[in-house]
Amino acid sequence: MITIKICITNRKQEKSMSQIQTQIKQIRSITEKLESNIEGKKKSEWWEQYVEDGVKEIINDCLYPKEESLSLHIKRHLTVMAPEKMQKYEQPTKWNILWRRIEEKVGSYCCSYRGSLFGTIRRHTWSCLKGQLDKVDTSTSQTELAIWKSSDKVRWWYKNLETSDEDNESLLYQIVTKVFGKSATKNNTFVIKACVQNMLDPEHPKIEVDEDYIISKLIKYADDESNNNDSISVSSDDY
Repeated sequence: MITIKICITNRKQEKSMSQIQTQIKQIRSITEKLESNIEGKKKSEWWEQYVEDGVKEIINDCLYPKEESLSLHIKRHLTVMAPEKMQKYEQPTKWNILWRRIEEKVGSYCCSYRGSLFGTIRRHTWSCLKGQLDKVDTSTSQTELAIWKSSDKVRWWYKNLETSDEDNESLLYQIVTKVFGKSATKNNTFVIKACVQNMLDPEHPKIEVDEDYIISKLIKYADDESNNNDSISVSSDDY
């Protein structure tokens, strides 16, 4: 009887040890996969460190560039930043192969940087309007937002973005300088003007960034500028 009990106990212990060993192997396998994934993420392509800056350059110059212009700009940027690496991609066929590899990343950077740029413009707009207008945001109800946009103060600022006097620069100039510095281009100014009008326009029901609204404004500015015999690149159709 005692012998039977000992055998049963030994079998149970062996089974438990076997289960523990199996679990340890599973844990090791999972750990190795995680470490492999982490290590893989750490390894970036040689062009990644340069592409983001290249995207910022072209977005600052043209908010919505066409793919052809974007590809050409990134190629030039990489050639300047990594000439040795780019020697093998001088031929159009080889560049097109590389472009297909980086295109998705470039598109992601474009969306990300535009969002960051819009946020910066919004932040500096409110900074320049501090004490002039009550602040509203995306949590403001549509009813309250409609009342705010239809107020005389908001209407005045919407119409007088570029109004200045002896003591103060215009609101538009102040925001442009804060975002892009004193070397800002005409394109930079137009982008900020469209974004601020998006916020203040009494006829536009939204306070958040509306890219369709901004694009329509930029196209209008381009048309107006074209009528003054001075071409400008502001949208994918005009770049």
